[in-house]
Amino acid sequence: MPYVPGSEALNRPEVTIEEIRRGFGPTPWRQPIVGSAALRVVLMAWRPGFRTVPHVHRRAEEVFHVLEGRAAFRIGSGEDRIVGPGTILLARARLGTASASSGMSLS
Repeated sequence: MPYVPGSEALNRPEVTIEEIRRGFGPTPWRQPIVGSAALRVVLMAWRPGFRTVPHVHRRAEEVFHVLEGRAAFRIGSGEDRIVGPGTILLARARLGTASASSGMSLS
C-alpha cells in the first residue's frame, strides 16, 4: 500500500466518489482518502492500458475494490485473475502484487 501522509489525505468523515472524480478529470489519478498510522485508503483511477510494477508491501495488506471496468490482478504466485465491478481482492502482507487495467496482461 502506498504510504500516505495524513497531510495529503482528505481525512473527512464523508466523501463521495463522484465528488472526487469531479476534482480530477481524465485518468490516471490517485486520491488519498485516509492517511493515519493505523489505516491508509487510496482511490485510484486508471486509464485503459495502465499497469503497475510488480511490488511487495512488507508490513501492510492491500484491499482492491474494482468499481467499474475490468482489471487483471496477480497476488503472490497465484494465477492471474480478470475481475470486474464489485470484485474485492485481498493481498496479504509480504505477497507480491501486480495489476493492470483492461486490455493489458501482467506478463
